[in-house]
Amino acid sequence: YEKSKELCQTSLSTSRHLGDRENVAFSLINLGFVSYVLGEYAEAKKFSQEGLAIYRDLVDQSGVALCLNSLGNVARSAEEHIEARQLYQECLAIRREVGDVYGTATALNNLGNIAEALGEYVEARKLYQEGLSICQRIGYQLGIAASLTNLGYVAWKCGELAEAKRLHGESLDLKMELGDRRSILVSLINLGEATCSLGEYQESKKHLSKALKMAMEIRLAPLAVEVLIGIASLLTRSGKKENAVELCAFILHYPASRKELQDRAAGLFTELTPQLPPEIVAAAKAQALAWTLEEVLAVVLAILE
Repeated sequence: YEKSKELCQTSLSTSRHLGDRENVAFSLINLGFVSYVLGEYAEAKKFSQEGLAIYRDLVDQSGVALCLNSLGNVARSAEEHIEARQLYQECLAIRREVGDVYGTATALNNLGNIAEALGEYVEARKLYQEGLSICQRIGYQLGIAASLTNLGYVAWKCGELAEAKRLHGESLDLKMELGDRRSILVSLINLGEATCSLGEYQESKKHLSKALKMAMEIRLAPLAVEVLIGIASLLTRSGKKENAVELCAFILHYPASRKELQDRAAGLFTELTPQLPPEIVAAAKAQALAWTLEEVLAVVLAILE
């Protein structure tokens, strides 16, 4: 992804030099996406807003929808759910108007993400199911996998753990066929979380170990942190509370941690600290401040193995 960002920046510079506004906007969208994936949300927002202004000026509705989707993703990552919902709704309206079926399914899934984040699980399921139906009708395999993942999230949050495991397993199988490593990583994390909640600790360890190794290989900090919170939960349930509290302390101070993950880490840290001696907790906080992401991933991998 770092290399992709360099290529996008080169393309942007060339397009600006040539005065090719359409390609400038396209390069900005790509830069916004790569920055978002890398957890560089301020840059992602800046690039997407600049691209949006150009696409609006060019009266390119498909380009406008792409930018609105990107800005919705950034707002969602910042837990600005109302703003994200407005951006996704505007994106959905445009995609329906221009007949973009693939984009419509994506927008429905994104709106489902917001409903889910707000605890509106019935609405989230409805949106995910609508997106899934569209993807199945047009044979959009990546969209089917994403919808199954999202339905798995809702099932997990509603305590339907066996159903969550089934949906995430089905999604993972499909993603393995497609070969999209980033989405495979997401499903491995989800399966690890679901099996941990079911008390299937060995299976959870297997999925989370694979996810950890993949996160180290493709160097995506936001997803690496997501693996860590799942592992912290597993370590807590397995009785390795000192290791778990170290991970929670790290997640709480690490810049690429999303607020949702920080909230989970804070809850687990609060639960664990009364169960450990004060000097252990103090040492965990100090260690967390000293670690780099690469160091903590290597330490955790050694613990799991």
